[in-house]
Amino acid sequence: MKRVFITTLSLMVLLASACAWAQEPLRLENSRISLSFDRKSGALTAIGNKLTAEIYGICGDEWEVEAVEFQAKSADLKLASLSCQGEVVTARYASDRIIVEVTYTLHGENHFVEKQLALTGSGVHGLKKVTVSRPTFSCPGLQMVPYRYPKFGHAPGREPECTFFGRTAKGGLFTGLEYSFDSSALKGDNVILELAPGLKMRAGEKLLCEPAYFGVYQHGPFDKETKDLPLQSESDAMVAMTSAILGPPRFGLVPIMNGWMSQTERGESTEQSIAQDMKALDVMAQCGIDWYSDAHPWGGEISRMNVLGADDKYQPGPMVQKFLEHARKLNVKVMLFATLNNTHPWAAGKPFRQDRPDWLIDAGASRPANAPAWRQSGKGNCIGVRDFREWLDRIYLEAIAGGPYQGWEMDGDFFGGMGAVGQLVPADCQSGKHDHLPGNSDYASQKALTQIMAGIRQDSPKTYIEAFRPSQDLGIWALKYVDSCFTLDEYGVQSGNLASGDIRRELATRVLL
Repeated sequence: MKRVFITTLSLMVLLASACAWAQEPLRLENSRISLSFDRKSGALTAIGNKLTAEIYGICGDEWEVEAVEFQAKSADLKLASLSCQGEVVTARYASDRIIVEVTYTLHGENHFVEKQLALTGSGVHGLKKVTVSRPTFSCPGLQMVPYRYPKFGHAPGREPECTFFGRTAKGGLFTGLEYSFDSSALKGDNVILELAPGLKMRAGEKLLCEPAYFGVYQHGPFDKETKDLPLQSESDAMVAMTSAILGPPRFGLVPIMNGWMSQTERGESTEQSIAQDMKALDVMAQCGIDWYSDAHPWGGEISRMNVLGADDKYQPGPMVQKFLEHARKLNVKVMLFATLNNTHPWAAGKPFRQDRPDWLIDAGASRPANAPAWRQSGKGNCIGVRDFREWLDRIYLEAIAGGPYQGWEMDGDFFGGMGAVGQLVPADCQSGKHDHLPGNSDYASQKALTQIMAGIRQDSPKTYIEAFRPSQDLGIWALKYVDSCFTLDEYGVQSGNLASGDIRRELATRVLL
């Protein structure tokens, strides 16, 4: 009898322990931040700010996927698994239409966590909207403050990226998406972190969405409320996070002569122009500058680039080889001036791959009625076409390997033009033949550009990557694989270059742009 009683009692203790474990939140933490997750839903339920000893409760850390063919919500899908391995918590949800993996990653002793959705569809789906999270935060005295940046130059109805600060008496939290021009908003106390991808998903292929971030900070002695700007401690917390994500400078201080601004040849190369440009290299080297940013795309071989075919390889011609050899003798490193979707938007260029008219902007459709005059259909390729991007990837990598070029730079825009200001003109290819939904190619274009630069860094890690347009107008998250960014506002959006430069410099001291 005693043995039965003891066995029964032991079983009751085990059951009670199991129930307590099931109710106990799953935790992820370091010395600065702690995170609590609900074991039944997999959602983030609280953030602990160890810098201030505050707890921020969270309601509504839910995701939602809206496709042309279906809608899926975390509240409606069963949690298939929840695990914690090292610094990563992974929640997996599944239905017959889609599998969603949600990861929360805490990087060492950093003060923030990243939440990322990975989507795998069962068929070909048109992905219209992705809500990464819809949190409402609670803490005594908490005040939500949105801060959008860049502060000027964006199109009406197209808001730039936003960081949402939750301020308290001691410090606070911050959250947002690592993406330029998202659909995030603050409605009352509810923060909505949302993207509008406009992508066509392929069956069985995993799509990694841009992460959301959740971070904490502590007020400092220099905090002072200024209209339309974050507090100094908030700016410092954001700068520290972006610095951690982007990584340290890979090359240190690099003095570069910009050929475009230095009166070297901008158009087609000739024997005379190559000779003059080599003299410019001599002067530059005597001044102690050992990097040269080419002034003409593709070494000035525009006519060759205009007729590249499916299997053609990039190989610099005799005149370009002569120039590169002279640079080598002077120990000057040359940056390849590459273009995105037109071989030379400033001269006699054409869209790449004349044999593929289906790759053109607006292929099979008309230009939008309200498009600016310069926004011409067919002037450039649509980088939202995966086959085109993969072909162009190969051309870039061959150019770097065969140049030899020590650097790679990009300028232009998503339309085949001379560099439309990114904030003012979202990519809006109307074609129904491409890998994006008609009329919304902005996300597809930005993602393709990021993938191109990521591929160069992976395949050729010693290549210096410099960004002009489109990246320079798309905010900090467009620079994940960039070593330097040209940020001069040539168009004088704010009453001229000097005034605009002053504004950019002032903002740069507060928040990275």
